[in-house]
Amino acid sequence: MQPTNSVWGIRIARAGLITTTGIVAGAAHSWIVPVSVRLDASPTVDVAPAQASAGQGVAAAQPAPAEALGAHITLAQAKSLFDSGSIFVDAREDHERSVGTIAGSVHLTASMVSSGTGADAMAMLDPAQPVVIYCAGGTCDASENLAILLRQAGFTRLHIFHDGFPAWKDAGFAVEPVAAEGGS
Repeated sequence: MQPTNSVWGIRIARAGLITTTGIVAGAAHSWIVPVSVRLDASPTVDVAPAQASAGQGVAAAQPAPAEALGAHITLAQAKSLFDSGSIFVDAREDHERSVGTIAGSVHLTASMVSSGTGADAMAMLDPAQPVVIYCAGGTCDASENLAILLRQAGFTRLHIFHDGFPAWKDAGFAVEPVAAEGGS
């Protein structure tokens, strides 16, 4: 025995009501609790290079040789990685880079990775080596977005320099102008 048209109509109306209720509840929840995607904050296993040599005495401001760095690093930690030769990646868009870039950094944005136009820049990176990613600091999340994509591409030693280019420049560390074409 098949259900009548009125029974089908009731079933369709119930399914529509349940679906609409779910959509409204989900939208309300997302509005109240915004979705935030962040790089896993579990520490990576990087070791800062030994900074003090014999006969120098104790240097309190320098990191210990076995200092493990996490996903988010400070200005001092970024400078230590820079001095040890780690690759720095500028995740800012071209118009943000007009003020300069950290000396020797590679320009790579999340949109370049997503679109495939960043293949040359990605080829310059070694997934097994420390990579420091920075953007404009503060509320800028370009470095976070890029780190998520690089983690998905197999990079395991990623560090986000949260204070970014402004802090680096303000500290008087090595910066360089950006070529008019937007290259680094």
